[in-house]
Amino acid sequence: MRLSVIITIALISALLFPTVATAGDILWRITHNPQDILALVEVTSVVDDRTEATPFFFFKQSKLRPKHLTILDATDQATDQSVMVGKRYLASLRAVDGTFGLEWGLFEITGSSPATASLVHIRGGDDAALQHFIR
Repeated sequence: MRLSVIITIALISALLFPTVATAGDILWRITHNPQDILALVEVTSVVDDRTEATPFFFFKQSKLRPKHLTILDATDQATDQSVMVGKRYLASLRAVDGTFGLEWGLFEITGSSPATASLVHIRGGDDAALQHFIR
C-alpha cells in the first residue's frame, strides 16, 4: 500500500511539474557542428538577396578562410531582419556553389575583435553562452 502511494505521488508530480530539456542549443551547434565558416564579419554591400561581407576574424571551427564572402538571404538571427551595410556579425555559414548560405545564422555584434565583441541582442541563456564563447 505504502509503495503504491509513493509511486502515485511520483507519477502525479511528473505530470504536473514537467521539466524542460533543451537539446542542440545554439552554443553546441556552433562549436560542434560542421559549418564551413565561423567568423566575425563586416557587411560591405547588400543587393537583393546577396550580401557581401569581409571577415576580420576566423574561429578555429572554420574550415574555409576566404578574404571575401557572398552570403545568400542573409538575415540577423535575433531580429529576423535583413543585415545592414557597415554592421558586424558573428557568422555561421555553409558553402553553396561558390557563395555561402546561413548554417546557424548571423548574430549582430559590436567591437572589432573577439576580445571586444558583444552581441547586440541577448535574448536569453543561449545568447549569453554564445557571448561567452565569442570572447
